[in-house]
Amino acid sequence: LKLKSCPKIYSACFYNNPGVKKILWLYKYRGKRGLADILAKIILQNITYFSIINKKSHSLIPVPISNKKLRQRGYNQSAIIAKIISKKTGIPCFENILYKKSHTISQVETKNKEERKKNLKNSFGIKSDYKNQAREIDKNSIIILFDDIVTTGATLNEAAKTLRKAGFKNIIGMTVARGGG
Repeated sequence: LKLKSCPKIYSACFYNNPGVKKILWLYKYRGKRGLADILAKIILQNITYFSIINKKSHSLIPVPISNKKLRQRGYNQSAIIAKIISKKTGIPCFENILYKKSHTISQVETKNKEERKKNLKNSFGIKSDYKNQAREIDKNSIIILFDDIVTTGATLNEAAKTLRKAGFKNIIGMTVARGGG
């Protein structure tokens, strides 16, 4: 993927792996929250990035979901996995910096890459009080923007664009799985 705002993306596996696809589907759409531990383990075992970095120079920021989606699902699937990774690696996780300004249709319901980009345009924002919540984030640190699945990269790119506007310079993407785009 060539994304302007999020030039590097690490994915632990491909979404077409039947086992991973089933686990992600049960976790995301059937409320099986306990599967988050397995998904975090898949990431930590398959993305060597964690073994070569200075963890103090990194921060995890999960991609947020809309309030409507949060009420429907009951949890942000990306935030739960990011918190588990944070706990296991010592990389701080900041769930309350980025937010979804409005509800958009699910990306799986869009037809193509252009429609996905249009669907998410300007849909993320930075919480006005984020400086109080994240005093320890250095704007020069490396932000690991975390989401469960990347297909075309529209979500990661739009979220990264919002973080860049807020002054964050070094942003990479990380996902459990990569699907076909």
